[in-house]
Amino acid sequence: MFRIWIIFIFLKFWAAKSDDFSLAFDTSEPVNGGNLRCLIEKGYKTAIFRIYGDDKGDKIGMKNALNAYYANLPFEVYITHTFDVFRLGDQEFEKMYWFARDNNMNLDRVWLQVTDPINWEYHEEINVKYITDFVKASWYRKVKVGLFTSWYDYNLITVNTTKIQDVEDIWYWNQLGRGVQGESEKDFEDFRPIGPFVKPLIKQFGSQETVCGVLINRNVYKNIYPHNLQGNFSGIPLGFGANFTVNK
Repeated sequence: MFRIWIIFIFLKFWAAKSDDFSLAFDTSEPVNGGNLRCLIEKGYKTAIFRIYGDDKGDKIGMKNALNAYYANLPFEVYITHTFDVFRLGDQEFEKMYWFARDNNMNLDRVWLQVTDPINWEYHEEINVKYITDFVKASWYRKVKVGLFTSWYDYNLITVNTTKIQDVEDIWYWNQLGRGVQGESEKDFEDFRPIGPFVKPLIKQFGSQETVCGVLINRNVYKNIYPHNLQGNFSGIPLGFGANFTVNK
């Protein structure tokens, strides 16, 4: 009887822990309505798409976001830093911002990808200034900025600086490799403080997996109301970072 109770308590704890998190996916690949319906059926609650990279607006990502909008799937958007073009952070933000506005997208938050150190400057001061200028420009437009990074990437790119202010949302990644076999746990237990940031909003736990015919990265985030989340947090729940001003 005692063993049965132990098993029952374990299962109850496991179920409660699972219920604390929801699935999200991010991709830069084309996603159509059929793909989205399949992903929704598989339990994905939020999508994240790139809308700017390689020094230009990402038309595929914008179309993906519009498809998600019509499918009633909450979504977020991100930008990848352009290394081989000399551009200040505020200039790159403005280009991304007007690309969004020209496509009837309203931004409340955008994620800046601070990964792949090889795509950043060798001198961390330049990188910190780029991120700081990007964030300052976003505040002028009343758009919050979240960082997509990891402890390793952030350390190499910025030397783990604490100088970056006015960033409240962290999306971090941790995998052992690509595909299902490289997935880490679907929780935040492996998070370690990144610069001044002590709490994550979302974690990418799997990468380069084909689901519903689309190559995606898999993410997990907490089902929690903003006023209950302690630490750095912008107050914008995941999935409410962007929207369109078009009729469905």
